[in-house]
Amino acid sequence: HIPTTFLVPPPKIAHISSQYFVDSGVPCYAVAETHKFGHVTFFWNGNRAGYINEKLEKYEEVKSLPNEMTESNPQMKAAEVTEKLIAAINSKKYKWIRVNYANPDMVGHTGNIPACIECLHIM
Repeated sequence: HIPTTFLVPPPKIAHISSQYFVDSGVPCYAVAETHKFGHVTFFWNGNRAGYINEKLEKYEEVKSLPNEMTESNPQMKAAEVTEKLIAAINSKKYKWIRVNYANPDMVGHTGNIPACIECLHIM
């Protein structure tokens, strides 16, 4: 959801990689859990929601645990994201794949050093 009024309007971003890839016929795949899904879709696509070309792109979102569970679950959904990533690679359908693992960033923000160390071992 993007607000209808802004203090500063969002920038107009041109010449984005996603547009170049689909214009070149490159099949693309993106996966992340909810906390970082916008980073492999919306932000990557120049602050645009949705697909640029549904025929050439596939996005998969793994539902994140609630924020309050991050610290006690440093693995978050890394295994599920990895399963989808491996399936996409093994499908050989995609020439460009992007993934964003949420747990290093999200667990890092908790400041819980043992949880951060466990998270890094998971990664």
